[in-house]
Amino acid sequence: GAGILWQTRALPPEQVFSCLNCHAPLAEQKALLAQQLQWQGAGKRPPPDYVPEDLHEQGLVCAACHVRGHQRFGPPPKQELPDTGLPHNGFVESAAFEDSRFCASCHQFPDDGPSLNGKLLENTYREWSESRFADEGRSCQSCHMPDRRHLWRGIHDPSMVAEALAINLQAWPTDDGAVRVEASILNQGAGHYFPTYLVPKVWLQLLLLDKEGKVNKTLDEQIVTRDVDVWLSEEFSDSRIAPGDKRFLVARLETPPPADWTFEVRVVVAPREHYERMFATVMRNNAHELDEQTRTLLTKAFEEARATRYTAMRTAIAVPTDSAN
Repeated sequence: GAGILWQTRALPPEQVFSCLNCHAPLAEQKALLAQQLQWQGAGKRPPPDYVPEDLHEQGLVCAACHVRGHQRFGPPPKQELPDTGLPHNGFVESAAFEDSRFCASCHQFPDDGPSLNGKLLENTYREWSESRFADEGRSCQSCHMPDRRHLWRGIHDPSMVAEALAINLQAWPTDDGAVRVEASILNQGAGHYFPTYLVPKVWLQLLLLDKEGKVNKTLDEQIVTRDVDVWLSEEFSDSRIAPGDKRFLVARLETPPPADWTFEVRVVVAPREHYERMFATVMRNNAHELDEQTRTLLTKAFEEARATRYTAMRTAIAVPTDSAN
């Protein structure tokens, strides 16, 4: 997408190749990009007929995981397959496709990899390996590719967030005539920190809504993220939720709200918040250094990142009737 493409035009080739190892890992993809950007040593020979001209823009394609040396690989079949008539003339079975270690090469930095505040920037496999999900034999694929479907669901998917978090919301009158509201948000379904990367930002909000369902007041709020500067040089805070941990929202209202009002917990997600900030910074400070096509891609990338924000979950309860005005 535009978020990667503008950077391929702005960064030095060696840095781009490092990114492509996971984002577009095929040699053919790297060669096509090098030709398009006219990098030194790229060569001018056109790709074979079986290579689409836009392959370098397609990201993670089938061959990245399933082809090695022109041989096809895949997980063991769930049922017996015929000896003939299979796509690609069959494939080599490998149990690796159902093993979380298969995902680690792109979702776990080595111990000496990029880190901030003593923590790797990508530590997902290790977070999983230290969780109960590993002990229970629940692989990465079982959640992100259920039933072997190539969904790659994550923080962009509201249903995935709803599976990860459990909300408990309660309200009751106090002896002195006030109302107390408490909510807990449990990471029950993510086999790693929620969220695992530094890119997303999540707002946990405890709200008071009027009878029309409009927000009257934000009673409490917590931000869940790993907050770092746009150039990945400084960590400001880390409030992510480890597997099995909770966050709490609490409020006390001295004057009880009307009986037809409600309390609500909202989970608001900005899946690409770090990119929003980084792209905006470049647009503001460095746009004059970029050519027109790169600026166009950067603007599109920012707009696409911003457009991914959504409300993932809502849980509401009525104001306690024995306390309401």
